[in-house]
Amino acid sequence: MMGKGREDILKAFDKISQRLPFKILGIDAAMNSLYENELRLYMNLFQPSVKLFKTERKGSRKNRFYSRPLTPLDRLLSSEHIDQSQK
Repeated sequence: MMGKGREDILKAFDKISQRLPFKILGIDAAMNSLYENELRLYMNLFQPSVKLFKTERKGSRKNRFYSRPLTPLDRLLSSEHIDQSQK
């Protein structure tokens, strides 16, 4: 899911960087840092995702049921395995 959007952005950035001297300005290092660090944290903590919780089979057809979209941070905070003091 994350890979396809990132590839599109990197392709667009490559087209732009061919026209402008980004390496002189240091923007290419900033973009690399953004994708290596901050985007990973955003995707891992704040990007909502659904989880498969049930599959029913009727003949050759499968019905899949998913949970409501929650961020990984919400899942972690609602977990029973973490103390209230740590939340």
